Amino acid sequence: MPTPIGNLEDITFRALEWLKRAHIILCEDSRVSKRLLHLLIERQLLTLPAGVDSQSFIESKQFIPFHSHNQNDVIANLQPSMFEKHILYLSDAGTPCISDPGAKLISYAIAHQLPFDVLPGACALNVAFCGSGVESTPFVFAGFLPHKKLERHSKLMRLTHLRMGEAYSVICYESPHRILDTLADIGLLLPS
Repeated sequence: MPTPIGNLEDITFRALEWLKRAHIILCEDSRVSKRLLHLLIERQLLTLPAGVDSQSFIESKQFIPFHSHNQNDVIANLQPSMFEKHILYLSDAGTPCISDPGAKLISYAIAHQLPFDVLPGACALNVAFCGSGVESTPFVFAGFLPHKKLERHSKLMRLTHLRMGEAYSVICYESPHRILDTLADIGLLLPS
């Protein structure tokens, strides 16, 4: 399930409904997910049944960490009985499967013929492209750039040599801790 990327009010009605129904929440970081639930309740975006307080509501959910470092182990240990309950995969911010885990979980559901739904919602990729002012041209989403400088340089150079037959934009994600280094690399390698 996608989660807001900056403004809590960007959450959808369907997402709020799934948060109410979920028995099990697979999440990148349970602390972040519990904090999100608390804030949604505090700001009265997520309404609780009469007589249920926020702490009881949050404690009624089973939170299971599911992130890039443990997703294979979690999937290998999934029990068929789990799917008798409402299960939700919750991204920390943005949409699962877009530079976040989730694709392997979807593949598991497809392989085991488990019904699932993909909810629309906030995605930094869309926001970045729409906010760029670039008219609708083809674009390439490169995900996160490598951490190491030489690998990052190599990927940037490969992105400039894609053969798409026309001009295109490239969108990359970058950590706030590396953004200045990446911008310097782009300025050095791709002067315009």
